Amino acid sequence: MAQVDHEREYEVDAAEMWSTIGDFADLGKWASGFDSIDIENGGKTRRLNLPGGALIVEHLVDEGHRSYTYALDEGGALPVKNYRSTLGVSETGSGRCKVSWSGTFEAADGTPEETAVQIINMVYSGGLEGIAKKFS
Repeated sequence: MAQVDHEREYEVDAAEMWSTIGDFADLGKWASGFDSIDIENGGKTRRLNLPGGALIVEHLVDEGHRSYTYALDEGGALPVKNYRSTLGVSETGSGRCKVSWSGTFEAADGTPEETAVQIINMVYSGGLEGIAKKFS
């Protein structure tokens, strides 16, 4: 099983950050790279419609204090399986916070693990950059 971990600090209070990124169903508030997002199951399932017709379906597994964990149901655009990821925010001091995003997964059949890791790294780094742009 592979693991990818990213974190980035922001000059934003943790509560404000969480109010922006903490709703699993509201990924479009800060992330990009998809044409649309369909929300189902009372906000517990999101269908990310990507350019070219690709689809990623994820469901919320657990919610904690300023964190949530989700799993991949269908990820035609991602070469992974048994994917589980957690996004969280922690206070780091006077008006600052850290966003952590980590995931575990296996490479999908026929995909080298290093390729799957590289793609998930790109997803996480792009998402954290999207957060930075949201607050700049």
